[in-house]
Amino acid sequence: LDILAKQQVRDGIARHALAELRTATKHGALDALRSDVGIVYAKGGPIAMAITVDEMPVTDYSPDNVGNVLIWELATVLVEELGAH
Repeated sequence: LDILAKQQVRDGIARHALAELRTATKHGALDALRSDVGIVYAKGGPIAMAITVDEMPVTDYSPDNVGNVLIWELATVLVEELGAH
């Protein structure tokens, strides 16, 4: 977990995480796939998640590709719904 918490790439789950919101993540990518797994230490407790986006229509390794953005959006919903309590 300490190694995952030092992850420098923050394109998916931790994309726009608040500075006080600790995350521990590991991302992965293939041409048509983006994946991010990890733990978000939310106010209500830790939330473990694994999110994969497959069959992306365009190969795009930029930080703002549709897969990374969707992963962040889904992670945000999980944290808002599960982590606020």
